[in-house]
Amino acid sequence: YSASLPSSECGTQVQFYLTADSNSGDAETLPGTAPVATFSVVSAFAVPVVAFNDNFESNQGWSVSGDSASAASGRWERATPTGAGIRADAPSDFDGSGQCFITGNGLPGDNTDVDVDQTILTSPVMDATGKAIISYARWFNNAGNPDVDDRFFVEISDNAGSTWTALETLGINHPESNGGWFTVSLNLEGIAGFTPNSQFQIRFIAEDIGEGSIVEAGIDAVQLQVVNCEECLADITGEGILNLQDVFAFLALFNAQDPSADLATPFGVFNLQDVFAYLALFNQGCP
Repeated sequence: YSASLPSSECGTQVQFYLTADSNSGDAETLPGTAPVATFSVVSAFAVPVVAFNDNFESNQGWSVSGDSASAASGRWERATPTGAGIRADAPSDFDGSGQCFITGNGLPGDNTDVDVDQTILTSPVMDATGKAIISYARWFNNAGNPDVDDRFFVEISDNAGSTWTALETLGINHPESNGGWFTVSLNLEGIAGFTPNSQFQIRFIAEDIGEGSIVEAGIDAVQLQVVNCEECLADITGEGILNLQDVFAFLALFNAQDPSADLATPFGVFNLQDVFAYLALFNQGCP
């Protein structure tokens, strides 16, 4: 099956999900929790450039700070979850690679949730210059005390951590504060007080303030993409680079007399002038 998505402004997050009816008339969705959870793609003239990608299988420069000093009090740590999800914790990582960052990894039932104010996970500095999209998977579970509004904060910086701007805040009444992995994908353009640039950082803060409650959090699959919003007609494959595959793709369109290959006058006639026009675009390169 295939579907055409409606046109949208370059850099737009296009969210969608799939539904199908079984033979017995039951409706099924993909993702299973849609429309709460959706798939998303970025509208662009070429495949976005991945500026940073981390599934936490290796150390890519994250730092941990805050009041919690050990796993016993819920300090962020990069690990394979071993708590089995028994005490509000994530039973596994999000993407299946094995590891993620979680608050206080322990054995099933261990008291390793966040217990001392805040634990803070901060990314390395990244280059988010241009139309940048930040995405990540998060787990947050405030399970122990329904009267205590402990929170989970996501903040971003455009000056390598000198100041921070709020991106997300999950409180006790947030629908995604009861456990489960949820994916987030946000366009960094247009956020008040923030300018995408080469000094970008993101941080994740889990807190247990005041009266005790069971607070567990997790982060996985962090990715920063930069979207090309300058149209390049020669990039037929949309990969963001020009090579022979683009030439072959153009010739296939030309042979099929596809209107997108009709590049030279007189329009409506397919001849060598169209081929020469494409080769001229190819030689000019892309922005």
